[in-house]
Amino acid sequence: MSPNFDSQFLESNRSIGDPVADRVVYELLKTKGHNYLRELMPFLGDFRNVDYYSQDPILQAYFNQNSVLPTWADLKRIDNACNLFKSYFIPIGMALGCYALPYCYLAADGAQVLHLSRRIKDDTTKRIMETSDFVNGVLDKNDWYNGKNLIRILKVRLLHAMIRGFASQSKQWQAEWGLPINQEDMAGTNLAFSYISITGLRKMGYRISTQKQEDYIHTWAVIGAIQGIRTELLPQNLEQSMLLDKQIARRLFKESEVGKDLMKSLIRGLQEIKPYPIIKNLPIAQARILLGNEYAKMLGLPRYRFEEGLIKTMTYMNSGYNAIKDFFKLQNNRFVIAIENFFYHNILATHIHETNPA
Repeated sequence: MSPNFDSQFLESNRSIGDPVADRVVYELLKTKGHNYLRELMPFLGDFRNVDYYSQDPILQAYFNQNSVLPTWADLKRIDNACNLFKSYFIPIGMALGCYALPYCYLAADGAQVLHLSRRIKDDTTKRIMETSDFVNGVLDKNDWYNGKNLIRILKVRLLHAMIRGFASQSKQWQAEWGLPINQEDMAGTNLAFSYISITGLRKMGYRISTQKQEDYIHTWAVIGAIQGIRTELLPQNLEQSMLLDKQIARRLFKESEVGKDLMKSLIRGLQEIKPYPIIKNLPIAQARILLGNEYAKMLGLPRYRFEEGLIKTMTYMNSGYNAIKDFFKLQNNRFVIAIENFFYHNILATHIHETNPA
């Protein structure tokens, strides 16, 4: 089914959650209680542990029954996306931390649940590392064949349902924000990890073929479907992704104290991971360049002109380098790949590698 992104349809999805995962949370709450759900959260946030066989029978049934790929999933395209990630894992990590996550904070109503749960504010570095573990896991091609990625994705799905349940019962939650972690907000987050991350690569001067970009988008659409997002809300190509991006920005993006607060926490977390004074403002400068002035202002990002100039110079150099590679057809040259690997792992790693470990 071709996605439908008109405003009326998107608005209707702000009151819809995930019936499958929500039902599991209800059953666990009824039989085990609130404390059990809270004790379960560390397991759901640990994406290196995919062993669920010692868990409650209700959880085991949930994982067994939902560990299925959508019928339209193409494993060859997923392999291609995983290869793309492996080739560009450092710049994709930069795009995620400095573009995709801030993009989510611009949707002020949806960001309220992050503020309310305090998962970002209270332990930012740990949440960044959890996100990194998840992305590294789901973009490991081998784990699409051994079933591990299905478990990782279903963990996120259940975690979302638990937070949705807690937030919706909170006296602080306002009905005008929609249902916590609703279908539209989940679609926007999925878009951030797919299309927005790819757009970030292009803005940093990387030349990625249309087919590779759309394979990456397809892979995240598969991830989104397993997470419980309606297929009608999942773009399958660049054109559909651009349309959803425009609609979400028009409908949801606005300046908010919540967005600014989350952005401050994210920047602090990125700086704590690599706390060298000489590079501490690079994440802020990179975020401003990727987001653009309008969105950067909405999130209260300060300007660091020297760092911005440095990043822009590196982007121009990177763009020129990739153009030369394309012209001389050196993309698969082993010597060139060896030089790039040395550069990525020994130089750029000082900026981002620890936020996105391979």
